[in-house]
Amino acid sequence: MEYIGHVIEDCGTHARLGLGTGHFFKALWGQHMSGIDVVLQQIRPGYDRNEFYNIGGKGIYNGTFFHYGLAKMGASLGHLDPKKKGRTMCEVYGAYGWSEGLKLMKWLTDHMLVRGVNWFVPHAFTGGDFPDPDCPPHFYAWGNNPQYPWFSCLCRYMNRMSHLLNGGRHSAGIALLYTAEMEWLGAYQPFEETGRLLAENQLDYEVIPLGLLETSRISGGKMLVGKEEFETLVIPECAYIPEELAEWLLDAASEGFPVIFSGSLPTAVESGWREAERFYGWKNEGARTDKQDKMAGERLKKGSVAEWNHLVKVEEAHMSDDSDSFYSCACGEERRLLAYLDAVMERDIFCENTSPYLRYYHYKHQNGDFIFFFNEAPFLSVESVITLKGYAPGTENACWYDAFENRLGPVQRDNEGKIMLRLAPGEASVLYLGEPQEQLPRCKEVRRGRVMELDDGWRLAFRSFKEKVFAGNRGMAEAYDEKSGKAGASAGAASGRLYNITAAEGMEEFAGTIRYEADFMWDPDRDGEMLSIDFGVVYETLEVWLNGEKKAVRIAPPYSCSITGVVKGKNRLTVYVTNTLVHKYRDFFSVTMPVEGSGLLGPVRAEGYWE
Repeated sequence: MEYIGHVIEDCGTHARLGLGTGHFFKALWGQHMSGIDVVLQQIRPGYDRNEFYNIGGKGIYNGTFFHYGLAKMGASLGHLDPKKKGRTMCEVYGAYGWSEGLKLMKWLTDHMLVRGVNWFVPHAFTGGDFPDPDCPPHFYAWGNNPQYPWFSCLCRYMNRMSHLLNGGRHSAGIALLYTAEMEWLGAYQPFEETGRLLAENQLDYEVIPLGLLETSRISGGKMLVGKEEFETLVIPECAYIPEELAEWLLDAASEGFPVIFSGSLPTAVESGWREAERFYGWKNEGARTDKQDKMAGERLKKGSVAEWNHLVKVEEAHMSDDSDSFYSCACGEERRLLAYLDAVMERDIFCENTSPYLRYYHYKHQNGDFIFFFNEAPFLSVESVITLKGYAPGTENACWYDAFENRLGPVQRDNEGKIMLRLAPGEASVLYLGEPQEQLPRCKEVRRGRVMELDDGWRLAFRSFKEKVFAGNRGMAEAYDEKSGKAGASAGAASGRLYNITAAEGMEEFAGTIRYEADFMWDPDRDGEMLSIDFGVVYETLEVWLNGEKKAVRIAPPYSCSITGVVKGKNRLTVYVTNTLVHKYRDFFSVTMPVEGSGLLGPVRAEGYWE
């Protein structure tokens, strides 16, 4: 039996009493896993830099904390505490409302995975009568959730990725100081503000509390904490630091370990922190011995506070010309902080194109390195060549792993041998780097064939979440006129084109599955043996069939796939698209969420090819 759970973390409560437990790391130190929860729309794509209304509109969420603090704080504890064995649990999806479908669930899953969460508790099934008002969405909902048939696709993906990101070691060169103690002393900058800057520049980090600095040792200019190895410590801007931290910093400087302050050097104050911590479990995980505690206490008595504060008065921005141990950004300049980091460490990942919404997670196993990339941007694609620490361009034995399809794919390189990274909005992929293996996929020469647009000629049938069979076949789809707000012959538009189903008059409350069928002529010898199809905009679960055979499922962008089985002559493409129940049940939890459209909106583009 293992003890697993979480505490209340939001609105700064992770470092405060009252609603919180006062200190996140202390509160969960005794558990067998680290743990967090994400509910009530706390994390939403694109809401990372601003505050936004929570459910009911009576309060606000701090988007920066939830995007750059919460999961990193939880995963860091999982990595740094040996008894947690690298495991971090997240309760996820709950109380977002019926506006949350599999698309957002997949995005939230990747958001957690790329920050180091590797155990999940999906929220939730319910035994209450449908519609149960208690914190929807509910996965099965007594058979009423139209997306439930594809929920298993998400779970299989989650299991594959969680398995891949367990049993190894996370690699991050930056330790970012947890700011609870600095908050208690006076003015401070929350650690997630600095975390945002690091993440936007593809600089990964672990959040480390003061208590674990006490357990660390410095060797060869690096800080070792448990199995983790850091090249620098970054301290967010603060007015004061405890005397014990000042003492540790002076010791670190004497051993050549670089420390960067994101603001001016703070003032040290007498705190009695170490005496208050004597009862606690830090030193059970490799902290100072009683003899070291005694020596540290003697040093404090000799005046670490005075020594540190004298240093602060003498040096405004940089300690001295002959010491590379302390760096400070007196004006809080972000560019200066990044320059200091580049001066003291080598980046794990370097992207030639600026990609502020690109996240990565570097995980090491005995048989190779796995780097998980995720494009968190709601609308912007990522396209860049990347350089990887420790791997000369062109020499890597590399391939891509698509965990949703459980399939390997070849890497593409530029003329210098550097790996090309291309991710659509919301897309994620794993790069494997390891020993030479003959079975790794290689790029094949692709010959392009016929290109076909499929934006008209569709036949539609509808099945609401309450129905077992498709009904109401309207024959050719009718275009939607945005000006009049109507669909049908009165719209004066050509039939057979794609439109937003729930924007059409009389269809505003439709929740269920729409079947799209289109016939097309094809010659594999002339047009291409295989088809690559981009379905464009889809709301939101997509299942693709060709000539009566199921070919692909997509629950999140990009809604594209490559399929085989095209025949000479007439072919039938069938597509099933399922929306969410929010169009029928506009629940309280969905009030502050944008309600998206429904159906296949396209444009649909198919291209034949040969390999």
